[in-house]
Amino acid sequence: MLHLSIGTFVIVAFLAAGSARRLSPFSPLMLGALAWLGVFACGLVLGDRFYPITDRALALWLAWFVVSGLFHLFLAGPGPMGDPAPERSLPFDYSLPLLLLVAWLLFKMRQVGLAGPAEFFSNLRLSSTENAGLESLGPVARFYPLVFALFLFEHINACGANRRRRLLLWGLMSLFALATMGKLTALTPILGWAVVRDVRARLPLRRLLLLVPAVFALLFALHLARALVGEQVALARFLGVYVYSPLVALGYMASPVDSPFGAHVFRFAYVMWDAVIGGVSPVPVVQPYVAVPLLTNVYTVIQPFALDFGATGVVLGAVFYGLFFGLLHRAALARRQLALMLYGGLSMVVFGQFIGEFLFTMLSGHLQFLLAAVVIHGLARETPPAVVPQRREVS
Repeated sequence: MLHLSIGTFVIVAFLAAGSARRLSPFSPLMLGALAWLGVFACGLVLGDRFYPITDRALALWLAWFVVSGLFHLFLAGPGPMGDPAPERSLPFDYSLPLLLLVAWLLFKMRQVGLAGPAEFFSNLRLSSTENAGLESLGPVARFYPLVFALFLFEHINACGANRRRRLLLWGLMSLFALATMGKLTALTPILGWAVVRDVRARLPLRRLLLLVPAVFALLFALHLARALVGEQVALARFLGVYVYSPLVALGYMASPVDSPFGAHVFRFAYVMWDAVIGGVSPVPVVQPYVAVPLLTNVYTVIQPFALDFGATGVVLGAVFYGLFFGLLHRAALARRQLALMLYGGLSMVVFGQFIGEFLFTMLSGHLQFLLAAVVIHGLARETPPAVVPQRREVS
């Protein structure tokens, strides 16, 4: 209980400092702090069902949160800076390709959902996580980074002329979430939209208060839909396993044996090395399970830095996160469209840090998203302002 009280006090102190500076809820400091506050709140309610947080886990968390939080606090601006950027649009209508992609994705979802050993939605989830000889979505999944980049671009430049494309992109992002039955896949476009909407014009508090429970209900509904027959789906278990257990597991994870230098932090480099030269197998993405006492295999954002470089690695990782996301958010507040696309697309990395490290471990997907965003931004042209016809004076 003492560890939970210390963590809660530190988080509330940073939230108070952010509120005093009038930071947006979607700034890196506030977004991360609110996520961690949910973790410690779950611990205060459900902590007796889990092993205690170890001294080492608390010390590593404090180092991560305080160091990254200080950078976020001093780099973040209180609100959008400068005049709104001119609206931009692509010089072609791609609605038909989006419709064809919807049809292709629906076809693959039906094929995968009916091919596995379990119920339809459970088969979709099993295929996306285990892939043990099951049917997969195949090449259609490769379009996700492009679709997500287009989704953010159109909402940054939201207007009546692109309403149809925005609706189609919402439909596609929803289908991708259903096709993988992933809670983070469902939350990612919602969070990206909220970030963009907040920079364009601050989201009212009333709308935020309605959005949070609605999103939580959606995520829990996905969890219920994909559950295997006989699997426990109680709300307390859902919160304990997916929200609180990663922080507990951080103190009980096994240390690697004979791993190469930076095997977890620089996994992408080892993947490329193995693909080109060979001889060094990268560590698996799926980590081994540990009992806390419920089984879990996620250990918060701190895990790869702690496994590879110990406490020093955690501090250096926090410095990098603090600088990278602090500067990126500041550029987004300066109404630079590419920066806003990138921050909106990577905001899940900030929010999801209580679950795992999603920046380096998913670097391949982020690079594809970055490439798509750069290409879209380069092809886009400023939309000429609408010409308002003037009345002709009758003499």
